Amino acid sequence: MLPIVQAQPPYPTYAMPTAPQANVGAMVGGVLLLVLGFVLFAVGGFVSVMTFGGGFAFIVMGMVLFLIGILLIAAGNISRRQLPPPPPIQQPMVPMGMMGQVASLNCPNCGAPPGPIDRYGIATCPHCQTRFLLR
Repeated sequence: MLPIVQAQPPYPTYAMPTAPQANVGAMVGGVLLLVLGFVLFAVGGFVSVMTFGGGFAFIVMGMVLFLIGILLIAAGNISRRQLPPPPPIQQPMVPMGMMGQVASLNCPNCGAPPGPIDRYGIATCPHCQTRFLLR
């Protein structure tokens, strides 16, 4: 007895792309730096008020850590979606514009063959200038 062979599909199977995950470590580090920067900024402001300008270094360090925290959170959220390529655009069967003459359909007014046909299927009779729709 012959073995049974199953036919393979003629088209490749398509797998949906998975969404990329956010970098959780960068986001947690960013939040911690945000909190630490805010605390240093607040401490620097308090020290500056108490010592008449002595907490300037705390304020600058707090601002720098705050900005680094924002950058880390933004970097943790950056992800590129991988979309499948778009389907090919199907070209029209006939070029747009004036079509050639159709000999099988004649003018309903005088019976002459139609002249040039526009893209909407309306022909103009070259003899009596009657416009008519070809179907």
